[in-house]
Amino acid sequence: MKKFLTIAAALLPLCNLIAQTFLNQNFGTSKLQVQEFLKTKNLTNTSEPGENTLRAEADSYTVTYYFDEGGLYKLETVSDFASRKDANTLLEGYRQNLSHFGREIIDLGTSKELTRFATLHKRELYEVSAFDLGKNGYHVTMLSMDLDRTPGMAMNELRQDNLLFAMIR
Repeated sequence: MKKFLTIAAALLPLCNLIAQTFLNQNFGTSKLQVQEFLKTKNLTNTSEPGENTLRAEADSYTVTYYFDEGGLYKLETVSDFASRKDANTLLEGYRQNLSHFGREIIDLGTSKELTRFATLHKRELYEVSAFDLGKNGYHVTMLSMDLDRTPGMAMNELRQDNLLFAMIR
C-alpha cells in the first residue's frame, strides 16, 4: 500500500500536466467552440467570469480562456500544490515540454518565493511561474498567448512586465 501511495504521489503532477494539455485549445478558436468542447468533458466545472472569458475547473487546476474578435488569444492554467516537490515536478515537466520543441527557455528569475521562465516560439509566448504561498502550498501558473491575436489593451498590460516585453520586441 505504501508503494502504491508513493507512486500515486509521484505521478500526480505528471497527470496534472497531461490533463492541462488535454483542455488546451488552438488559438483562434471561437468562444462557442470552446464551450462546446468543455461540455463534452465530464471532469470540469465551467463558468463565465466575464464576457470574453471562460473558466474550466477541475480538482487540482483551473484553465481560463480569453477571447477577442479573432477568437482565443490567451490560455492561463493555474495549479495548486501542497508540497514544493510536487510543484517542482510540474515545473520541470513544463520546462521539458517547452524545450522538446526546440524553444530557447529564458529564466526570468528564481528565488525562494518565485520561479519564473518563458519562451517565445514564432509569435506565441509561453510563461511559467511558481509562487511559494508559505504554509498554504505552491501556486504554479502556465500562460500561453498568441501575440498576433492579442488585443491592444492586453498587449499594454504585457508591456508593464519589462522582461517579457523585451522578449517579444
